[in-house]
Amino acid sequence: MKKLHNLLLFTLLSAMSPSVFAQDAYSDICNTILASDPALRAERLSLDASIKSMSASNSLENPEVEFAYKFGSPASADVNKWDLSVSQAFDWPGVYSARRKALGYRSRAAEESLRAYRLSREADLRELLVSYTAASHRMLLLEDFASNVDSIYRISAREYERRTITVLDWRKVMVEREMADARLAEARNDMKVIAGKLQALNGGFPLDLSGLNDYPSGTLSEFNFASVPSLAAARWSIEAARADASASARNRLPGFSLGYVHEVEGREHFNGFSVGVSLPFWRSQKENIAVRMLAEAEADAAEARHRELEAEYNSLRETVMSLTARADRLTEAIGDPVEYVRLLDKALAGGTITLYQYFYELNSLLEARLTAEDLRAQSALALQSAHRFVLPD
Repeated sequence: MKKLHNLLLFTLLSAMSPSVFAQDAYSDICNTILASDPALRAERLSLDASIKSMSASNSLENPEVEFAYKFGSPASADVNKWDLSVSQAFDWPGVYSARRKALGYRSRAAEESLRAYRLSREADLRELLVSYTAASHRMLLLEDFASNVDSIYRISAREYERRTITVLDWRKVMVEREMADARLAEARNDMKVIAGKLQALNGGFPLDLSGLNDYPSGTLSEFNFASVPSLAAARWSIEAARADASASARNRLPGFSLGYVHEVEGREHFNGFSVGVSLPFWRSQKENIAVRMLAEAEADAAEARHRELEAEYNSLRETVMSLTARADRLTEAIGDPVEYVRLLDKALAGGTITLYQYFYELNSLLEARLTAEDLRAQSALALQSAHRFVLPD
């Protein structure tokens, strides 16, 4: 039953907020986790409760029931009198329509806010998945490096037994081997830690991460104002604030009440109605001014947020392009690493370079490949961070 509830909730959220990214291994994992994400469910319930609370504030006042009993004087032959009345108070009619408009705008703002929140949650997950992919790529590079060092270690072990290499050379090989194994173990542990975090976010259930072979593809186009849910929420909030200002202005107009009256005096019964008018003498114009100022503040805040997000987005866009270009140039400079290692092996075997020179070149190659990989990982992280607040075209 709980799984069915989670599935229905996820279907509702997906219908309201389409998947942010193209369907791939990243999206599949994100959708699996978000389907039962308690934070996302709590946000939805909180927004629903807020809307229902505002809706309740636009209801009519509670009916008023009044009972009066009047005692006659002892000298009077008249019996005591009593009456019962029921009345209902109303604000000026235009107040209710303005409040309904404000409620409608706030409902739309809540929908956009939930879309923005889901974007943020999915971006957080995708950044974690990018970190896992980066750790796996780093592990593969270190496995390749460790394999090369192991080959030299096996050869050097035989040569050391034959006394054809010095003790210093043999120590150098052993140190390089241990360092390679330590770095490889660290990379494997990084993958294990990230996988554990993802499993915890999935309620403790394991996830299939085998499809995370590469970073998610995609580019960032020019900033699109209409594709930002948080800004859409701000626009609807502005409209709601303006509707609140209109309701406040109309609320300064007279209200009225209608009622039914039943009165009894002796054996006489009287039925009738009552009409009342409330004169808002004590409603200060300052209240109306304050509401209008809040509407202006909403507009100013939305403009500030627009500029802030556009600047952040453009900065991330430049970062993605710059890091990708740097990674491409470095990868091109490295060339074919397999061929490079083959040439190093040949030079070492031919005595052209020393063992120390060999390891220096091998480590330099590894650092260059790790740097290129780190640049691509940073670019992917910046791409996911930009998607935090902008829906793709």
